[in-house]
Parts: sequence; C-alpha cells; structure tokens
Amino acid sequence: MIALDDRPARCGASPLDAHRRRPSVRPREVARRRPAGRLVEYGTVPTRVTRRAVPRSAPEARVRARVMVALAALVLILAVGVLAFTAGGGTSAAPLPAETGVVQVRPGENLTSLAARVAPGVPSSQVVQRIVQLNELDTVAVRAGQALVVPVGK
Repeated sequence: MIALDDRPARCGASPLDAHRRRPSVRPREVARRRPAGRLVEYGTVPTRVTRRAVPRSAPEARVRARVMVALAALVLILAVGVLAFTAGGGTSAAPLPAETGVVQVRPGENLTSLAARVAPGVPSSQVVQRIVQLNELDTVAVRAGQALVVPVGK
C-alpha cells in the first residue's frame, strides 16, 4: 500500500480528501494580512490593497483595446457623415434656370444628355423633369430632330 499523506488522518476523513483541507489560519490573521480596500503598512510605505484578485490577461486587454478603437472609429465616421450632410457635401448645384428656349434633339441623344447640354451645372434629373413638364411628354423617349422647349442655363 502507498501512503498518500504522512499526516494522521482525521476521523472519517479519507486520505484522498487531503487536497481539500484548508490550512489552519485564524480569521484575525487573514484580516490583518488583507483588509479590503484599506491601506496596509508593509514596513514604512503604505500600500493600497487591490480588490481585483487576478489581473487582466493580455488577450482580454487586447480585445478591450480593439473594441475601444472600433468605437472611436465609428464615432469619427458618424461625425464626418453628419458634417457632410449638414454642409451639403461641399457642392452646391445651380438653381434650375427659369429662362426657356427651343432646341432640336440630336441623333443618339436622350433627355439626360440633352439636359446636360442645355443646362450644365444643374442636376440632370431636375432638368429632365422640367423638360417633360414643359412639353407635356408621356414618356422620356425622344427622337432625333424633335423640337423641345427646355430650360436654358447660361
């Protein structure tokens, strides 16, 4: 038979339970060694006792740092988006011209290219809508040589 523990066994205790035994420490000694959150004097320098028993692991700290960087990037992107939205993106489109004129559709031209030709600097979609309205068109299809009333930009 192999002896697992040299100490005498307590009544009813198995030698396999030796690892579960707690060292005999008096409660007063524990309180003197680690008062929760109060200053402890080791020698002459007072030292604060930490409440965290285990320091953060390196992977946990890395994950936390990555999350913080991602949140900072998200806040930055949102701030830039709000600024771009409120400032209008830095581009200001010219207003739709009030003056009108008559032009002929060139071969291979559609309403979008016609709008870009007659009113440069104005969004084509607005000019196309105005052309359809002025000429009472049912569709945006045009044919070469067709005469249209269009808003004319300068």
